[in-house]
Amino acid sequence: MVSLVLHLFIHDTDASIALQKPPLITFTEIKFDLPASRDLWLAKSATFWRDLYLKSQSSSPSNPPPTLIEAMHNPESLLQHYPAIDTQLTTLTLLHGFWGQIHSLLDSKKFYPAQKATHRLCLVTAHTELYRDLVSFSASLSPASPRTILIAHLLMMILHAPPEDLQRFAGKSGEDEARKASSELAVWAAMPEARVAVWHAGQVLRVARCLVQAQLRGFNAIAVYYAALALWVYGLMSPGSNHKTGLSAAGIERGGREVVLNEKETAGVRDFRASGEGVPGLMVDEEFVRLTATNGILRVARDMYRGNFPVVDEGLPPLVENLGNLLRDLGEGPGSRISRAPSEGVA
Repeated sequence: MVSLVLHLFIHDTDASIALQKPPLITFTEIKFDLPASRDLWLAKSATFWRDLYLKSQSSSPSNPPPTLIEAMHNPESLLQHYPAIDTQLTTLTLLHGFWGQIHSLLDSKKFYPAQKATHRLCLVTAHTELYRDLVSFSASLSPASPRTILIAHLLMMILHAPPEDLQRFAGKSGEDEARKASSELAVWAAMPEARVAVWHAGQVLRVARCLVQAQLRGFNAIAVYYAALALWVYGLMSPGSNHKTGLSAAGIERGGREVVLNEKETAGVRDFRASGEGVPGLMVDEEFVRLTATNGILRVARDMYRGNFPVVDEGLPPLVENLGNLLRDLGEGPGSRISRAPSEGVA
């Protein structure tokens, strides 16, 4: 029953992120014990289950396992109770538990205008602390499954680049809203938070390539779609960009060093996040694709969808196919951004 409720919480959170709606289940409502080891669920017989249970109990510390909220603030405590608990499901649940705070913070930013300096200062402080907690929690996820790492980078990207704004610019809410979003995102693209967002977006794509075949579906596919949107918007809004050549005047003036966003962090990446130094892009098949080459960036995401389903004579899953079509439409010209305006959600 515990595992069922946690999977339901994860599903509700995924739906909330995908549709950009408030979650139905809050993390603080989950007050029961941590889930038992997955090996117990997969035991082949009652005897095997008994042996596994006794072994896990004998190796567990005398102190009781932490609650979910306690584990969120001290994830290392989970290691003390391994293998008695399902650490993979627990860490995935803890990671999804951050979404309620992120959604509330993003909603508060919409409520208080920029002129409300006192409130905005509080929000900036909350944003900084929440990002710090996410970074600290993510650093403790070792080893972790690709899906867990993907979700971690997606949440950190969303904290700096709300998908609702990206989709407004893409035409989800009509041409007028797209124009308003364009003005807002032009300001955003010049700020450090935009560079942090595209770094995490690149990491989403990096981790998505590590997923096994046919796993880039459902929420994983939506994560890639949102990451591609963030990279596409940043490429369009970069000051002084030439979208035909993919060159950025600002990047050239600062040395033109390539900053690869879909590989592991380097000193060049840290310099880019801090000061905007370098030319950001993706490394694909040993070829560097600048973010300002926006059609190429969208093509990278579409190729990832296709590449994860190697049977070329069969169609992609409907959601994946639709997301690929949305990315294709965005790359066909300004007018195509509005072609999906009446659609609801991303499916």
